[in-house]
Amino acid sequence: MKIKRGYLLLALFLYFSFLKTATPDHKKQIPADGKNKNASKKEKEKKNDTEKEKITVWLRVGEVVPGGVEVVIQPFQRLQDIANAYGISQKEIIEANGGISANMIKAGQKILIPGAKTVKAVKTFVPSSKIGELGIGGGVHEQEEEKLSRSLAETKQPSGVISGKLIKGGVLHTVLPGQTMWDISKAYNVSRESIVKANRLKSPDNLKIGSKILIPSAREVVPVPCSGGNTMYLMPIKFQRIHTGETEQLTLFNPFGKIIQSSYKIFQRLMFDHRTNKEHKIHPRLVALIVKVAAHFGFKPVIIYSGFRAYNPKQYTKGSKHNVGRAIDFAIEGVSNKTVMSYCRTLGNVGVGYYPNSYFVHLDVREEPAFWVDYSGPGEKPRYGRLKKEKKKVMKVENVDVEADSDSYDVDIPHKGNH
Repeated sequence: MKIKRGYLLLALFLYFSFLKTATPDHKKQIPADGKNKNASKKEKEKKNDTEKEKITVWLRVGEVVPGGVEVVIQPFQRLQDIANAYGISQKEIIEANGGISANMIKAGQKILIPGAKTVKAVKTFVPSSKIGELGIGGGVHEQEEEKLSRSLAETKQPSGVISGKLIKGGVLHTVLPGQTMWDISKAYNVSRESIVKANRLKSPDNLKIGSKILIPSAREVVPVPCSGGNTMYLMPIKFQRIHTGETEQLTLFNPFGKIIQSSYKIFQRLMFDHRTNKEHKIHPRLVALIVKVAAHFGFKPVIIYSGFRAYNPKQYTKGSKHNVGRAIDFAIEGVSNKTVMSYCRTLGNVGVGYYPNSYFVHLDVREEPAFWVDYSGPGEKPRYGRLKKEKKKVMKVENVDVEADSDSYDVDIPHKGNH
């Protein structure tokens, strides 16, 4: 009996202990401000963790239009961010756009910034895992005359990219493609030795892209240039497609050197076969090379004559690089084709075709370098020969129909490869 009585008392004790701890939600004490302290603490910690993963970038996406600047809203941008960049109030923007709601704007939406005369950079906080979503609308849009009037130095040497976060003890900087220890040290005016010591770096001359390093004693986040050469991939390029007259201004790469998918899709459309209206995936290396060529010539407009071409049984070359999205026929506005051709020949494993009596230069990606000269004109049979010395001239770009000669250069050239 004593044993049974002991079990009974233990059971009653556990029962009442359970009732005491299992208080219903509506009877739990809640602070006077109506917030649960534990929940608020967890939310705050979660928010801090999220903010740690964010990168600050400056995005200029828009074009000058009558009455101001038309901005294409990017992912993670707020109306207040845009208002701050242009130095006006949210109210002015809302009134100029028919009373839009500041909390209801969406990425890709176009809004007018009244009275603005130039496209401004908007400070944007982007989660590092979402950086590839940037570039909606194609990149920076500016008036053609304004862009073409810039000097080569101004367009090839942007001020830099912000990718740091102010923390206790300095700035935590995320290394971007092309950035060197010299770039970072100079931008923050902090000695190389101090940065190396603060981060215990064993190979300061080989910084890993995406790694985070502390800039000791830095009091603010500043733009850091990329002297390694990859800053060019962040710059916008204007593309014009012959046959359709369509123009797009695209930033094809994000700060981490990855292709921006929204811009890539637009570029792929510009490279379509105008005869069949079909599209094809464009080889990523070809995309990077076109950006490199454009950067070399100060980001002047790129004129696309031909990109992807669907296979045609009547074409001269059965394995044309155009058939698989690996080739482009193009020109750089205001630059002679001979000059463009000469530079393209320095790009390594590429095929380069020069057509002195036509409108474009051929460029394709391949395993071994190849070069040819075709003196035929539009609609004529291929007429290959040696490169002759000729007077320097700039070809005038015209909206001509090159369909008649579109396959005239698809000829097998001994020891040169298909193109």
